[in-house]
Amino acid sequence: MRTLVLIFVMLYVAFAETSAVGPQTGSRGKNIFFFTFCEGEDVYDDGCADNAGEWQRLLTYYQDMKHTAGSDDYYFLLESYIYTNVENPGLKELNRATLRAGSIRSLLKFQLGVSSEQIAFCINRSGRVPGQVKVTVVRQPMPPGVNRDIFYSLSNSTKDIYNALTRYPEIPYYDLYYYEAKAVSNKVAAAAATEKPSAEKPSANVSGSKVAATKPLRELPANPARPDKKSSSSVPHSFYMGIKTNLIPWLGVVPSWGLGGESASGYTKGAMMYNGTVECCFAKRYSLEASFLYSYTSFGGRSDNLWGISQLTVEPRCWVFPDGAFRGMSAGLRLGYGDFDMRNNKPEKQGKTGRFYSMALTVGYTQPVFRHWLLEGRAWVGYRNVYDGKNYRVDDADRKNYLEKGFAEGQWMVGVELNLGFRLGFR
Repeated sequence: MRTLVLIFVMLYVAFAETSAVGPQTGSRGKNIFFFTFCEGEDVYDDGCADNAGEWQRLLTYYQDMKHTAGSDDYYFLLESYIYTNVENPGLKELNRATLRAGSIRSLLKFQLGVSSEQIAFCINRSGRVPGQVKVTVVRQPMPPGVNRDIFYSLSNSTKDIYNALTRYPEIPYYDLYYYEAKAVSNKVAAAAATEKPSAEKPSANVSGSKVAATKPLRELPANPARPDKKSSSSVPHSFYMGIKTNLIPWLGVVPSWGLGGESASGYTKGAMMYNGTVECCFAKRYSLEASFLYSYTSFGGRSDNLWGISQLTVEPRCWVFPDGAFRGMSAGLRLGYGDFDMRNNKPEKQGKTGRFYSMALTVGYTQPVFRHWLLEGRAWVGYRNVYDGKNYRVDDADRKNYLEKGFAEGQWMVGVELNLGFRLGFR
């Protein structure tokens, strides 16, 4: 009797372990991995659900596969599941699905060294595993024409998301690639996609499959037709406002030099300089900036010197890619006006003051880092002309400044910037 009970318990435990995957993920093969995103979050978190365990399982599987003979032909299929089981998901749901898949693709690229050419992406609207991205390692070559792009917007603006999703020839739905049904976007602004059933009934097993049952992506035309330009042009262009600040002057460092190698101001380090920029982007590839820089204080730990400067600049810019994303390379023309008053702490206590105007050509690169935040590096070369300049001597006895001589000078200069920015989109 004890033997029968023991056998019954062992069978029950074995059955429970085989069912441990649960109805949410379904049966999964050793080449299938699920990464969960906490509700409302778009950034991958190792501590959410069993992400750490899934990542370790993927790492082990990938390393074993790389050491297997004839393992060069493979690709990663990313399926991003949307929350609701609807045929016409909204723009924000689609954008969230692509954004989450983008974070998983970054993990594959930077931690496993997988090329973008080996990563396919689609959106699964079955609603069976909401809030997850499914990664399937398919052990065969990727068919030509399969979607490898992941376009998304870091902004929550409807127009920003529209501009990102219209870069797809058509929304890359899972059933568009895996079934013979054709999902066509009639209106991307509403993300309306309708399925036309075919003679072949699609398989019911959408959420997962064993390695042997993994169905390959069907081949698509290499150059699918783009969406109708008339429907895209009927939507107004996005409008952006942003604020930025140059991090280098906050450190008290003078980030400009004369072409002869000397510091443009005669100083290599001064006091902290407050600065800020307001940016307006328009017409998908142009922007206009207005900025200020100000400081009027002592520096170098001394109270008997002075670092005073104020400057206003205006800069129109043109972006290389006219896609409305306002990222990547750009060039501009900067016009500036300002004045200065700088006094050293030497025994003779001499100072100089004056006004200046400047013009410079700029080249920069803008990289979004998280949601609305961005980093921007910029270099410039230009000419500054100082006029109404005065060299003076400070007399502590009578607390007066005495003019020694006037001066005017021009100088070719170069400089660098490192900007931190926050950008918003408005309807």
